[in-house]
Amino acid sequence: MATHASRYTDKTGKDFEYFCEHILCESGYNVEEQVCIGLRPHGGKHNTDLVIEESDIISLKYQDVQGTAESKIIEEMCDLQDACDRYGYKRAIIVLAGNGWKHADALISGVYRKWVNAPDVQVVYYQTFLDIYELDA
Repeated sequence: MATHASRYTDKTGKDFEYFCEHILCESGYNVEEQVCIGLRPHGGKHNTDLVIEESDIISLKYQDVQGTAESKIIEEMCDLQDACDRYGYKRAIIVLAGNGWKHADALISGVYRKWVNAPDVQVVYYQTFLDIYELDA
């Protein structure tokens, strides 16, 4: 039987986005939310959760139940690297939060770097994100 995320999961993810934007703004960062950062390599607009100081792309991923989100991280890495290359963003960070990540350690440790060339993209846990931007939450 398939496991489906409840509608509450969508709200939780959006709440997580608002919270991250809030703590960044409170810490003095210039933050824009839901920004079109250009086109995806395969076409179509590429919207991302946050852009910090017009140079850092932040993609926030909240997963409370196991599902297919993990397999989508690889594609997100490729799309974010393309945005860095084509549009001049300095770096991109994919932030993983919640308890539903089965393979987060593999994504974060770089297991897929053998096949995915994304030097400007970092996959991190939420706590590492806080450390990078010296945030208290």
